[in-house]
Amino acid sequence: MSNQKKYFFFDIDGTLTDDATHRIVPSAKVALHQLEKNGHFVSIATGRAHYKTVSFTNQIGIHNIVCAGGGCLEYQHKIIKNEPLPFEKVQELLKHADKENIGWLLMLEDSDKVYMRDYRFLEQSEAYARNLQPISMNQIWIIQRFQIS
Repeated sequence: MSNQKKYFFFDIDGTLTDDATHRIVPSAKVALHQLEKNGHFVSIATGRAHYKTVSFTNQIGIHNIVCAGGGCLEYQHKIIKNEPLPFEKVQELLKHADKENIGWLLMLEDSDKVYMRDYRFLEQSEAYARNLQPISMNQIWIIQRFQIS
């Protein structure tokens, strides 16, 4: 077996955590620390905001993070990049969402403080969640194949 250092990035929700409890699966925590002990780089990679990710990584003892959809990077507990979307791009996206009657939610700082024009985002999110149906692994493969093509 090679002693070459490898780099591992793990999502949180449904990957490291139990869907029912939203807590880390104990065997996952053990595996993460074993990877580090074996000399590999371990990081969390998530779309979550930094403040939500840090509370999770502090609980499990992981020190590297890619979060906020790739906009924020933290290495050994130090933020090395925190880059929001460019203002012009945000304006463009919000105009498109309004035109298409899509609700939106903005987070302007790393906290749970959010802004929205109206309740469309909440209403649409709730309606979407009510209509979620489980899918099979075969369906996931078909979706991935479609997205790649």
